[in-house]
Amino acid sequence: MSKEQRTFDETSRTALEKLYGGQIPDYIVSADRNQLTIMIADFQGSRDLTITPRDVAEYYAGQAGDVQSGLRTLAGHSGDWRQI
Repeated sequence: MSKEQRTFDETSRTALEKLYGGQIPDYIVSADRNQLTIMIADFQGSRDLTITPRDVAEYYAGQAGDVQSGLRTLAGHSGDWRQI
């Protein structure tokens, strides 16, 4: 998705601009109170990944407490625990 097509509701835009010092990173595609979509890239290429509050809750309930290195999955995307 190109930068011109990015969409944010006003609350999310304000929060993201505050978090990132006034400039939202290009990898953030869209955001509202129910989801955040980011551009990811791995060995399979680039794609958008939509993350919901439920995805984050499931990740923290089941995987974040594992202090051993290894594979983690967030919103259907699996990768090295340091990037997830």
